[in-house]
Amino acid sequence: MIVFNETHRRPINATLCLVLSGELMECPSPAIPRLSGEPGPAPEPLRLADSRASRMHRSPDSRPTGPRHRELQIGFLMDNVQKVQNLKKFFHNVLSTMTYVDDPVYFPFAKDVKIFSGDTLVIEGRDLSAASDERDTAVTVGGQPCNVTSLTASQLVCVPPQQQPAGQLGADSSQLPDVVVSVGNLRFTLGQLQYDDDGAFKLGADVIGGIAAGAAVLVLASLLILFVYRRKSSQVEREYKRIQIQMDTLENNIRSECKQAFAAMCTWDSRRGGDPLAAASPDLQAQLNSLAASFNPDEVDCLDQREFLIKVLFPGIADHPILKHQSPSSPTSPRTTLDMAMLQLEQLVRNPSFLVTVIDTMEQQKDFSIRDRVTVASLLTVILMTNMEYMTTVLHQLLVRHISRISRSKHPHLMLRRTETVMEKLLTNWISVCLYGCGLLTDRAGLVRCWSLLRASDRPGRCWSQLQASD
Repeated sequence: MIVFNETHRRPINATLCLVLSGELMECPSPAIPRLSGEPGPAPEPLRLADSRASRMHRSPDSRPTGPRHRELQIGFLMDNVQKVQNLKKFFHNVLSTMTYVDDPVYFPFAKDVKIFSGDTLVIEGRDLSAASDERDTAVTVGGQPCNVTSLTASQLVCVPPQQQPAGQLGADSSQLPDVVVSVGNLRFTLGQLQYDDDGAFKLGADVIGGIAAGAAVLVLASLLILFVYRRKSSQVEREYKRIQIQMDTLENNIRSECKQAFAAMCTWDSRRGGDPLAAASPDLQAQLNSLAASFNPDEVDCLDQREFLIKVLFPGIADHPILKHQSPSSPTSPRTTLDMAMLQLEQLVRNPSFLVTVIDTMEQQKDFSIRDRVTVASLLTVILMTNMEYMTTVLHQLLVRHISRISRSKHPHLMLRRTETVMEKLLTNWISVCLYGCGLLTDRAGLVRCWSLLRASDRPGRCWSQLQASD
């Protein structure tokens, strides 16, 4: 194979081809003088494989623009056959132009030794990717391959072996491995590579000591925090149990005193004479007499039913929408969509099964707060208080279900102690409406005396029976 300039048509150089078959032969690319004019030995003939030959035989439109290049025509001297000597003239469909570029230049390591302390090895150079890519470039470290991951015009990146290979001497472990880059027939020895593992271990003595000391301090601090947390938790748990025991004891004492006072009043015989209040509690009878002597019923103002229910059902809310007076629609006026919706809602609310199911469903919601329960119970009270018999029926069903559920829990004695459900708040509202309806809360004298006794007595369990007996 020959290469020649199209202008002069004089062969510049030639190489011998190897015939592989009747349809395939392999020809090394002929060498030409350096394009950039830099001093240096002439490149050796480059033996190209099929893929590399396809990249070297480029059309003028795809020729490289970075490094200097030169386009030459190729031909073959085959038994003086004239047509194959000039392929461009006689074979127009054959790529007969070969583009030559400068050889790649790899810069050697400074001081012939490079310290490797990272994950990849970076090699600098010039015109590295002009006529080759990662598949054409091979890098070895001490004879072991360095996997090429990236190749640009000025940089080659590869991943060396994890352990430092032995040097070329083999037996001499102090010999550092050489780094060699091969591109076709070109071979570049850049220097030696030294792994930085030893230096890292030298620095690691103090670092490891510091890390160990820090870890020990952290472990001790964690243990101390855990000990303090457990101690505080135990104290809080003991305090909670102590308060719970005190509450249970106080509740038992009040229950016992109430039973004794009730038994004393029930066993009192009028034929023996005396006062049943004195038999039940002499101190409380004296307080009651003192309050009765200093009490003036005319000085106490009682609220009417509407104001009373507003303060009971919606405490602290003066402008609740339900408190606004709305003019009733005329019977002859056409019903609006809102009127129809309210009628349908009223029908649903008058259904006990529907109402109980709605309340149970709302109670099962995790985001249904206590404030929401109180609001729902107050609104239901406003709707149902016009029919107390129906309200009592619904409340009875809810109370039976609540008692059945709370009796299976761990603390059945806590039932109705706190208002945490819609049923409990509805029961509280029902009692308030009933007390006002029976006239108890409008009796100024009895109400004020009961309130005063509850504040003055340290045994409030007896106040109600004694107040009835005094009346």
